[in-house]
Amino acid sequence: MQEKTIQVRYSGNYLDISTYMHRGKTDKWLFCLHGLQTGKNLFTKLLQRSALSGYSYVSMDFVGFGSSSKPEDFSYDLRDQAEICKEVISNLDLSNIYIIGHSMGGMVGTMLLGMLPEKITGLINLEGNLVEQDCGESKKVAATNLEDYRKTGFAALKRKLQESTAPSAEMRRNCVAKISAHAFYHSSRSIVAYSESGELLPLFLEAPQRKLYIFGDSNRFKTEALEGRIQLAEVPNSGHFMFQDNFLATAKEIEKFLQYH
Repeated sequence: MQEKTIQVRYSGNYLDISTYMHRGKTDKWLFCLHGLQTGKNLFTKLLQRSALSGYSYVSMDFVGFGSSSKPEDFSYDLRDQAEICKEVISNLDLSNIYIIGHSMGGMVGTMLLGMLPEKITGLINLEGNLVEQDCGESKKVAATNLEDYRKTGFAALKRKLQESTAPSAEMRRNCVAKISAHAFYHSSRSIVAYSESGELLPLFLEAPQRKLYIFGDSNRFKTEALEGRIQLAEVPNSGHFMFQDNFLATAKEIEKFLQYH
């Protein structure tokens, strides 16, 4: 797994986008997009599985996250993050892409379905917010103001993660440590805004590409708007962070979906 920095130009600025990248034996690409509390390493264990060894892949840190650039003057709007993804895809000349997006990454992946229909073959959406009721931590953050969140809110989240015994806590602690309060706050507000907007659900449902929505069994409420309309996969004994809660079941659902391509 090679770490590669890709420089893109956006709104007159140059941004460094940190990725893990591998060119496999085929032209089929997996394009992996992480959530609000994680980073590109969320997908490392998945991408090392033998069932996916024939694929090429890119797993990237969003702007403001992980080892990517963290400009204070970036909007941290999900639409702008999607535009950055477009630049990365163009820079690498990728096509025949399956997006694997968790949480915030699933939202950005949904936007990309409409932005790059000729390049994207499918989307595996792991609990990416499609409606307002899908919001969790982001809604709590968006209910505060930036000054208060800088002073107390972000530190409180870090303390909560330090005390947590959840399987996902260690990864989230390590990833949140690399995010600024500014980026986390504005990303959260954008997540809530797009969840409330009503635009992502019809885009996800109506896009012609192959699609799969994966959810933890404790979050079945997130599928109410999708029942009978889209292919679903339930991960047993899992919540929102299914890669840590039940990795094997999550990986098998992804592999099963991809093997029919």
